[in-house]
Amino acid sequence: MLGQTLGLVVESSPKPAIKIWDVKRESCLHDGGQNASTSSHLWAKAVLADFRNYSVLLCTRNSFLELWDLRRLASPLAVSGRDVGGSPRALRASFGVGSGLALSASPDGLLHLVNLDGSSGRLNIAKTLPGHREEVVSANVYWGDHAYPYVKAATISLQQDVLFWEVPWYKLKQEQISKEVSKERPKTRLEEVQDLQDIFWQPRCLPKGYQYRTRMVAYRSQAQYRERCALTGSLGGTIYSWEMHENNHDIMFEAGRFEGHTDQISTLSVDWKNGCALSGSCDATLRLWNLSTQHCERVLLGHCSSIRTAVVDWTVNRAITSAVGDAVRVWDLKSDCEPDLLNTQDCITESLAAFSTASAAFIDRSGTAEFWDLERQTCTTKFDGHPGTLYYLHFGISESEEILPDLPGHPGLSEYSEAKMHRREETCEVDFKWPLAPTDVLASSCGEWWSRSTF
Repeated sequence: MLGQTLGLVVESSPKPAIKIWDVKRESCLHDGGQNASTSSHLWAKAVLADFRNYSVLLCTRNSFLELWDLRRLASPLAVSGRDVGGSPRALRASFGVGSGLALSASPDGLLHLVNLDGSSGRLNIAKTLPGHREEVVSANVYWGDHAYPYVKAATISLQQDVLFWEVPWYKLKQEQISKEVSKERPKTRLEEVQDLQDIFWQPRCLPKGYQYRTRMVAYRSQAQYRERCALTGSLGGTIYSWEMHENNHDIMFEAGRFEGHTDQISTLSVDWKNGCALSGSCDATLRLWNLSTQHCERVLLGHCSSIRTAVVDWTVNRAITSAVGDAVRVWDLKSDCEPDLLNTQDCITESLAAFSTASAAFIDRSGTAEFWDLERQTCTTKFDGHPGTLYYLHFGISESEEILPDLPGHPGLSEYSEAKMHRREETCEVDFKWPLAPTDVLASSCGEWWSRSTF
């Protein structure tokens, strides 16, 4: 493992706590649970963080969203209304300097785009998107950029129904202005109906049929009309390809099928730029596909049970996969060589990796996390957790940019004299030396919520 690895750990037992860990040194940099004025965050269902902007977003067990500052872990900066964060597996966020946007879901299937501006002390909903009729269990989100200013998302419900969303930035801005105006003049019934009928608030869905029920989806962020824009993995093992048509904003159109798996698709990763995909199945195999020809170019054999997680880095053509009760395997997708084996703990629910720093982590159902050096194929650190423990990780921060607080007795005291720590009993404020560009972690494509990282 190269450089420093930081971990944000949210524990619920045996003693509630929220901590920042230096993984390689196996030391706790800060324990925010010691002086916290509230314990609501300590019973969390999902966590997202951005170490560059000091931001933490928690989905609590009482279905609130809470925005926290890593430097002030005594109390949240802002809290949402009830049920805004009811579905932990749907939580996604894009943090920005001073603001940002999150996607969350209520237990009844409503999706919410939430402003992450915590200056008012409240997380306000930018727009609620009705579509699903049951809990959302998975979401893939592209937040857009100035060249393509759209929020695009694919969401999957508990009944394996998939919806595809495409919301322009300017519509969210108009909605914000409209809400400010409506405080003075409420909308009429006709205006409310017209707003609900706006095509930009309506999702595209798949054709009706049990064969299209799915657990996994890959959504292309900048696809044009009548070109492949999505793949879905069905319960029967078939992977379907989809495209959008300009004259129909309600439904996706089938563009092809990838046949080969004999059981449901459990993982799916796509390299849209180079036209290839890697799928994992409950038939214990992985398949490498050519998107242009829809041909299976390689079958990856070795696992003896259902594929559970898969992390793929297409820039180096390497993948890490895990299966139920089986060793983790590290594959070279461009070589026919046998994969490397990592004898990790059983019942892995999440795999995280950064191939550029030869680092990986595996979290099991008990909340235990193992950190591995991929070059040496050894476990370097192990955190013994408890069921419900949540992790958010950044791997491989360069040694020259390590994040170390100026704490008495800490190794960074003399070496990093620029770092300052100001402790105030009422806020428990801690200032850290932060890097400019830490390495983002690649998260596995499984639907579990025991840990969550950047995508």
